[in-house]
Amino acid sequence: MRADSIDSFFRVEDRLEYDDDLVRSVLDGALAAVVFRKYAPTEECEELLASFLTNPSTRVRHGDATGRYLGTFHWRKTKEDYLADSDAIVDAVDAIVGRFGGASSWRKFEESLRQNLARDGVTLRRATWDGSEVASPLVRAWDGVGEYSLIPHDDLAQILDERQRGFEAQDVASYTSCAANLCFANGSDGNLVLWDYIPTREDRVAFGTELEGGPYPPSAVQGHKRIDVRIGPGDLYIFNGALVHAVGATREQRATISTLLGFSSRSTVLLWT
Repeated sequence: MRADSIDSFFRVEDRLEYDDDLVRSVLDGALAAVVFRKYAPTEECEELLASFLTNPSTRVRHGDATGRYLGTFHWRKTKEDYLADSDAIVDAVDAIVGRFGGASSWRKFEESLRQNLARDGVTLRRATWDGSEVASPLVRAWDGVGEYSLIPHDDLAQILDERQRGFEAQDVASYTSCAANLCFANGSDGNLVLWDYIPTREDRVAFGTELEGGPYPPSAVQGHKRIDVRIGPGDLYIFNGALVHAVGATREQRATISTLLGFSSRSTVLLWT
């Protein structure tokens, strides 16, 4: 994508009130990101953190994105592994995310967006693979050390992985691959970092990121515009995941409920992790 094309949408809306139309702008590729401040109340965030930290199904992630998580990632997985993981963990994730029932902030977000899309004849649902539904969302906390707790990467390369041929989320590559996160724990740092850079296939081959979308070296983003978005507990944020992005270093727990999402056709928006 040309720089002038990115300039046309590379901005972040910062709001106090939730607005489905701004989420649609991100899904449509017309806006880089939107942040809704204090979307989830403090009490809910505190209870989510306590439940996550004590959940026996929480697992550890190593490598370039160290931390803990409850759920599953499609990243680097075959169909069999991803579906087995989804089936094994979906109930544990739903128990935490939906522990406040219909009043759960994450469920309210999903339902509001679902109703907004439905008015235009668009269905919002979890992605399927060979008829099996995948898990979404996931709950995670980053604890990486160094300049970033989550290294610079893009989300688009992951869904183009040949190991996942046949997964309907690959159709999102024809539209805009996005990410939605509800932060329920963070200190004074741990910013979301966005660069005005959507790598081409040739870029990914050159950097060796064509399968996993990262990590990108400092040289990859050198000279590109950068936006640092402060993220606090309770903030809901949605952004264009095709942009190279990262999470800044954090000295305290930084935890989110998260999903990937995007149009797979003009009539369907998918959720997956």
